[in-house]
Amino acid sequence: MRRASLGYSEQARRDLRLIARELGILASPRLAGIWVRRLRAKARPLAETPMMGEKIAEFGPGRRRLVEWPYVIVYEVKEPGRVTVVRILDGRRDLPSLFQPIGAD
Repeated sequence: MRRASLGYSEQARRDLRLIARELGILASPRLAGIWVRRLRAKARPLAETPMMGEKIAEFGPGRRRLVEWPYVIVYEVKEPGRVTVVRILDGRRDLPSLFQPIGAD
């Protein structure tokens, strides 16, 4: 099987920067760096096995998740050979509400 390319949406990159900033303030810059590397390492196998994560309909059609507690990595496989990390969020939040279209009830 061919290896897929793994990319990060601009929002996922912002999420990583926010996680790093928050952990840098609350704990230490060293811990922040450890967590960012840990989250990227958790996502890396998606290039080999894109369907490994659990499918979660509340996050949108075709979206899946990987968990590195307390964080959740939301990703999608839009085309063969291309995996995109869409968001990286604190799993203690109300995650489905973050993926609802504005004005949807």
